[in-house]
Amino acid sequence: MKYLSKTGLVAVALMFLLSLVFLPILPEKIPMHWDAYGNVDSYMPKFPSLFLIPSLSLFLLLLFYILPAIDPLAKNYKKFESYYKMLVKLIILFLLYMQIIIVFANFVDVRITYIVLPALSLLFYFMGEVLQHSKRNWFVGIRTPWTLSNDKVWKETHKRGGKLFKAMAFVTVISIIFVNYAFYFIIASVFLVAFYLVIYSYLLFRRL
Repeated sequence: MKYLSKTGLVAVALMFLLSLVFLPILPEKIPMHWDAYGNVDSYMPKFPSLFLIPSLSLFLLLLFYILPAIDPLAKNYKKFESYYKMLVKLIILFLLYMQIIIVFANFVDVRITYIVLPALSLLFYFMGEVLQHSKRNWFVGIRTPWTLSNDKVWKETHKRGGKLFKAMAFVTVISIIFVNYAFYFIIASVFLVAFYLVIYSYLLFRRL
C-alpha cells in the first residue's frame, strides 16, 4: 500500500459522491467539452458522463500504485518517493477540480478558460519540480531511448525539462491575457518543449 495515495482515494471518493448527489438534479445533457475559445461545443447524457472522470481517476490511482511494482527499475522509485506521491496527488486533484467545473458549469455561466488555466499552470509547475527530482524508470518522466540508457543523460535532461515545465507554467498564466488564443499558446509550448527535450537527450547521449 506504500504508493497508494490516501489523498487520491479521498479525492476519487469525493468525485463519485459529487456525481451521485447531482445526478438527479442536472439536466439530461450536460456540457462535457469546450472549444479553444472556452465555449461549450459538446453535450453528453449526464449518465454515464458524470462518472467518466471519477472512473478515469480511479483507474489512474490504481495504475500509479501498480507501476513501481512492475517497473524493472523499481528500486529507483525509493529515491524520489515523495515526488512520485506528489505527482499522483497533483493529477488526481486536478481531475477533481475538472469534475467540479463540469458539475457547476450547469448552474453558473463562466468562461472556463479563466478557471482552468491557473490550475493547469500549477500542475505544470509542480510537474517540473517532480521531473527535476525523478530517477531513471520506465513509466514516469522524459522517457527516450537515450535517457533510459544512461543515468547522466536522464539526470541532465530532467533537470532541464523541469525548468522548461516551470517556464510553461508561466506561459500558461500569461496566456490568460490572450484568452482567445490561450489553447494555442499552451499546445505550441508543450510540443516545442517535448521536441526540444527529445533532441537534447539524443545530442547529450552522443556527446557522452
